Amino acid sequence: MSALFCVSAAAVGAMMKGAWIAPEGKDVPAPGGYDMYSHFAGEPAWYRAKYHGPGMNSIPPYSGDPAAKYKMFTVCGDSCVFNADFMNGTYLRNADQSPVPFSEMTSTLKQAGYNGIIYDFELFDYIWTQADNDALNNVFQLTKANGMYSAWTTAAMGPFQNGSSQSVPIDIDWQQLDFVMPEMYDATQNYLHNGLKTYAPWWKTGGLSIHNYYLKSGVGNTTLVLWGASVQAAGVNSNIGEETYAAAYNVTGLPGGFMAWTYGCKAPC
Repeated sequence: MSALFCVSAAAVGAMMKGAWIAPEGKDVPAPGGYDMYSHFAGEPAWYRAKYHGPGMNSIPPYSGDPAAKYKMFTVCGDSCVFNADFMNGTYLRNADQSPVPFSEMTSTLKQAGYNGIIYDFELFDYIWTQADNDALNNVFQLTKANGMYSAWTTAAMGPFQNGSSQSVPIDIDWQQLDFVMPEMYDATQNYLHNGLKTYAPWWKTGGLSIHNYYLKSGVGNTTLVLWGASVQAAGVNSNIGEETYAAAYNVTGLPGGFMAWTYGCKAPC
């Protein structure tokens, strides 16, 4: 085993455990006793997320371990392109395209048993602007202002399609973000032994990504990093989450844990 992967999960201090619950998880139930569970609908608009709940017209109720501290709902997915107009202009819409207030979204989620939101924004505008930065940070700020935990999940080194050299740096207000979840996997593999050593340090230091987006500053000290790991690719008995966190901690020193993709949800989901 290489030196990169010689640190055990037990050696890196407290480790949070999280899991996504989604239709993609098939019939494999999520393990109990985790700190965080998040329903994943993967829909590009608020009204479409309601297709997953009772009657196909309501938000599915939280179905993770009732004892978990963090009961999250994931907004969007890897098909959404975030920019300054995305939340108000695209996502927060009813089926008739009338606007949905941000406070209505958070209130509805609370009523369904959630206390936090994970924003799955893996694609940014080709030319990233200061207005886009302001909009992204505003999403995190509004989430916390409405009494919910805020989280952002994205690809292993930020947005996964190439950005323009004319873009401004991605400038996250880390004080408004409780968790960030870099996905150390793709549809077929985990990056534990194939990329993590390249991707993970970006979250510590900032700088230019492999996709030409520049992160102005590394993760702040009020934000925990939950490294994404795929149990679909590695198997549910693989310990891929623990191993991914240990390896990422070894190269970054960033506290947090892991977020596993993905386990099955109870119908309707």
